[in-house]
Amino acid sequence: MNLARLPKVIEMLRSSDQVVRKQAALRLKALAENGLTAGECRLAFEAATEDWGHLKKIDMSRVLVVAAVTALESVAASAEMRNWFHFALTSLGRTELFPPRFATHEAFAESNMVSWLAFPTELARTPHEIELMATFPGATSDQRYYLFRFRTHEYDGWMAGLSGPFSVGASPAPAEGKATWSSFTAWDKKTPREHFEKLTEIRRHPE
Repeated sequence: MNLARLPKVIEMLRSSDQVVRKQAALRLKALAENGLTAGECRLAFEAATEDWGHLKKIDMSRVLVVAAVTALESVAASAEMRNWFHFALTSLGRTELFPPRFATHEAFAESNMVSWLAFPTELARTPHEIELMATFPGATSDQRYYLFRFRTHEYDGWMAGLSGPFSVGASPAPAEGKATWSSFTAWDKKTPREHFEKLTEIRRHPE
């Protein structure tokens, strides 16, 4: 099935006719098996679940939409989409559908970092590459910071970014890091410890 037909599938998912929605679920699964991008999965997932609160007890065809394994992996694998996807499944009471290999403290911290970078007043895009370089303890024994380096094709070299602090005393789950940010300092300018200390110091005492 041609991926250009995704808009038609989304239109069908929004239909008030349950038979049409079931047909759309099967078509979406076929699309997923042929490879959907993370953005396409997000559009389809939003269309399929926008009325879930009213329909979840009677319209189980929508479970088929999020049960397409290829699509689930595609969304969760995207650092930009990962935390949003987990939040969406949590709101539906379907977190068991979230791929376990992406349900880690490190993966959720990465997604938080990428979401911050994509904000219009920051990097204004997702990085082309991002790597976890070190972790550091927070103010309490169950808190952790995650230090990343990232780069894009528009800029030369790697830059440092900090995500956190996050509680690691419970099961991994996405959260907003109150100190997540970057000053876009070149990675090679400092050691990981120096990056961490500078980023947290500036965050505590902004100029």
